[in-house]
Amino acid sequence: MIWGEFELMAVVGCGFMPPGSTIKGSTYLEILKERLPLFMETRDCEYFQHDGAPVHQTQADERWLEEEGFQILGPWTGNSPDLNPIENCWTMLKSIINRALKNAFKDVWVTQQKLVLSMPERIAAVLAARGKQTQY
Repeated sequence: MIWGEFELMAVVGCGFMPPGSTIKGSTYLEILKERLPLFMETRDCEYFQHDGAPVHQTQADERWLEEEGFQILGPWTGNSPDLNPIENCWTMLKSIINRALKNAFKDVWVTQQKLVLSMPERIAAVLAARGKQTQY
């Protein structure tokens, strides 16, 4: 899971969650509390935008944002590239990752074919080593 933040003139930051994890409402709120006040102050931002993803719409999130006085653009639907430019970035990133994954798979598959073709030598080496470890 990856999260990202940007403003009009710059990409500000991104974060990587541990593999297999998801961002829950409480995790999202902690990220907001840690990063949003300084971000808004140093960039003299008036409005904050996030999409309609369920983790962005918890009562705790909305209460904290209201208490802190942040003006929110929205409400937006989740994953709307028309209203939230970061969704276009996620689409491009997925495309790049898919291409890289396909290329990596092809490379590994070619290697796998070479490994399969080496089976006669492997069997001979295991027999010669009487079942002990070989160079393979």
